[in-house]
Amino acid sequence: MLCRIADGAAGHGREAGEGFVGVPLGLAGLYWIRLFKPLLAADLRQSPTNRGLGAIGFVGAGYRALGALSPPDMRIGAAFERSILDR
Repeated sequence: MLCRIADGAAGHGREAGEGFVGVPLGLAGLYWIRLFKPLLAADLRQSPTNRGLGAIGFVGAGYRALGALSPPDMRIGAAFERSILDR
């Protein structure tokens, strides 16, 4: 995921010591959701006991509100109105 951030969000990282780079936590979260959302939508098993949205701990009201959005919709700088998320 960090390689994708480095490739697609140039300028958002900062040097954090020798051999380290820091990226905003929100940016890492955005990329994580963009990568993970299609896997959950395809109902792919995440572990032997985790399958489906009901078995994943982070899937709550906030995640479900993103249901109408596709991963390309969730891009840096995008703004969302409540009506879009209420679909």
